[in-house]
Amino acid sequence: MRRNLAVLLAVLAITVSAVVLAMQYQVSPNVNSPSTINQPYYAILEYIDYINTTKAITLAPGQSITIQAPLPPGPGYVLDYIEVSINPPSPAVLISGSNLMYSKNEIGAIVSAYTTSDSLSIANTGNQPLNETISVTYVFVNEEYVALNTSTSSFTLSISVPDSTMQYVTQQVIMLSIPNYMPFEIASVSLPNGTTLSQLISSWSPLVNYIKIEPKYMELTANGLPPGQYQVTINYGGEYVMPSAMLVKGTEFLNYTVNPGQTLEITGSEFGVPPGWNLLGYIVVVYTVQPLVVGQQPGHFEVIANRVSPAYLYSDLIQVSGISYLLPPFIRFAPMIGIYIVYDRYFEIVDNLNVPLVVTFMPIIYKPIGQWVNGNLEATVSDADVSNGLWTALVVQLPEIAHIYKIVTPSGTVYTGLVNSEIPWGSAERLVSIS
Repeated sequence: MRRNLAVLLAVLAITVSAVVLAMQYQVSPNVNSPSTINQPYYAILEYIDYINTTKAITLAPGQSITIQAPLPPGPGYVLDYIEVSINPPSPAVLISGSNLMYSKNEIGAIVSAYTTSDSLSIANTGNQPLNETISVTYVFVNEEYVALNTSTSSFTLSISVPDSTMQYVTQQVIMLSIPNYMPFEIASVSLPNGTTLSQLISSWSPLVNYIKIEPKYMELTANGLPPGQYQVTINYGGEYVMPSAMLVKGTEFLNYTVNPGQTLEITGSEFGVPPGWNLLGYIVVVYTVQPLVVGQQPGHFEVIANRVSPAYLYSDLIQVSGISYLLPPFIRFAPMIGIYIVYDRYFEIVDNLNVPLVVTFMPIIYKPIGQWVNGNLEATVSDADVSNGLWTALVVQLPEIAHIYKIVTPSGTVYTGLVNSEIPWGSAERLVSIS
């Protein structure tokens, strides 16, 4: 599986264990006749099974327990990792084993631990008994490679979503990923009946909660989707290559009001993209409250873009009445909120309702950064890089032939084995996450 790193507002050097290999290379049968061999491109298709368990434990001082992975859920599956979450986190909890990574809170207590080995131990290092609730997730993966077509500018891949009722598996996720350096992007996905993700979003279908899409990633949660063959549209072209190391910046929040029957069109010209930076997309929030009476049904607004990934959708119907029927239950209110990630320069918000919509969005921009030196990525971040924005992250995404194992800051401090951890760094708390 691909390794990812995000660090906020930092000047870093990152060390990786391998260098990404080029997809094209030259061989020379003799000095005078070099030839070029074009390697085929492959996407990675993973069927990821999650097995979740939760139990309460009591540990006396010095006592420990061992967590052991079960057998794989089916042929072709291998253990990817084990995740153990501790509630409530305590500094007295020590989790040990091989190949461990941690998620820690602001006081350094372990919130979650991860291992690629098949077991780990949890111990009480304090002098008082500990009563904890532990949640354990065992993650198994069946991985295959899918050839990508270079003979056309657009093509489709057929991906099978099986029936989700599999043995003792809690959840199954199907993930398609394409390394950043490859000249492809995931454009859209369609259900077995031909319905597109965009149509599901416009109709506020609950199925959108089980589909996620990015330029290089697509994720389907089998538990909430109908089984069958899903069609994924892939675009091919040099313009779809993305850097493996980049700065990603959230610029500012912009606010608009869309009146009933109107459409808000955002084209990217409403704000300035600094020289050297590129527009990645937007975080978009749309919300309203519809007043209704008996006989009226709530409507829905639409978000239209080439590639939209809903992060949160909420709608409800609230009835208002007096306790003695002095005010009969004729009045209703329908609050609605949608939070979306739009990976496109252009998007529209269509107000099909009888009330205005409030739209808040943040443009997200990025630019390549860093140089590879002896297998290490050295990234220099200047004050200008992190200015004029609300946050800036250094993001490194590597293909599976490489992994990130430590971060070395300009002061020489080394961070390793951390996942989604907030740490004191200079004058502020910063996020370090190596996945």
